[in-house]
Amino acid sequence: MRADAVGDVGATRRGGTRRHLPWWCLLPAVLLAACSSAPNASPATTSSSGRPSSPTSRPTTSSAARSGGALPGGLWVSDIHANTVTAFGSPPASSPVRTLRNGLDHPDALAFDSQGNLWVGDGGAHPAILEYAAGTTASGSGPVTTIPTRGVAPEGLAFDARGNLWVAGGGVVLELAATSLHHAPSPARVITTPSLLDGPDAVAFDARGNLWVANYDNRVLLEFPERSLSTSHPQPGLHVQLPGGAAPFAIAFDTHGDLWVACQNDKVYEYAASSLGTTDLPSATIDMSTFISGGVIGLAFDEQGDLWASAVGSSSSGAPEGTVYEYAASSLGTTDTPTADLVASTSSNPGTWALAFSSAR
Repeated sequence: MRADAVGDVGATRRGGTRRHLPWWCLLPAVLLAACSSAPNASPATTSSSGRPSSPTSRPTTSSAARSGGALPGGLWVSDIHANTVTAFGSPPASSPVRTLRNGLDHPDALAFDSQGNLWVGDGGAHPAILEYAAGTTASGSGPVTTIPTRGVAPEGLAFDARGNLWVAGGGVVLELAATSLHHAPSPARVITTPSLLDGPDAVAFDARGNLWVANYDNRVLLEFPERSLSTSHPQPGLHVQLPGGAAPFAIAFDTHGDLWVACQNDKVYEYAASSLGTTDLPSATIDMSTFISGGVIGLAFDEQGDLWASAVGSSSSGAPEGTVYEYAASSLGTTDTPTADLVASTSSNPGTWALAFSSAR
């Protein structure tokens, strides 16, 4: 679902009721039995300032960009209006270090693997998961791997400790095995729990290897224990119901294991690690509710524990639309209205969306 009007983030992110057949339903595998019910789908750089190949069940790969140079480390930000993914370096600066455009049509999600390769979930006309190799040396370089997702927008990406890629979108969460990512990635696992998982927007792993899923439609956070992820039918162990209006866009864990959630209601909640698992309705330790109008879309923590947030709307302090904010680790947990540093912004064509940090130098 394209987010062409940022005035109503929730409507553009989850508008409509069309149901799309996920690409794994079209693969010649035992997964066909799981396709009797088709799920539904949905929508990226701050800047100061081709499309993926046609869908097939086999990814296209290239080794042309795998040698020499490196993708810059530090903060990367996607923009769903400019159809770009931009690096701002480490420490992040207001001016872009590198901007990737080739192959991007609606970059909804970002994740780095352990080798420093950038993976992008793109929800454009031909939804796909794209890999930009760590050896990419120029902004004009295209993806070295394209995995078409057959009409389902991949809205959340996360790698586990074994290098497997987990994908949220279209009412399911899929695991793509590390060994298959550059071949024919028939999903190793498909998580479908229709009563709870009807609009997954984000995925993240905590320090113990448990998978967390932010489900937009019913405002639920689900934890799938690490031990269950290797079973044929992973089941959630914890269920966190968010307040009314708090449909989650993004989730991230800080260095203390506390869970941070960005929601449609212009709020960012922190849930202390000690409260998770004690109740389905934990109280938020922090409720950052007034610093942004228009919705926080992306969350990420850097190596120093600072929180970074992207927003599509203008802030209450008058900062321009399309903004990335930094909140110092020392200020988090002390107040509902911590002071933010404006890092990068654009006042035209704002589509600031996903955030990710690369440790590459």
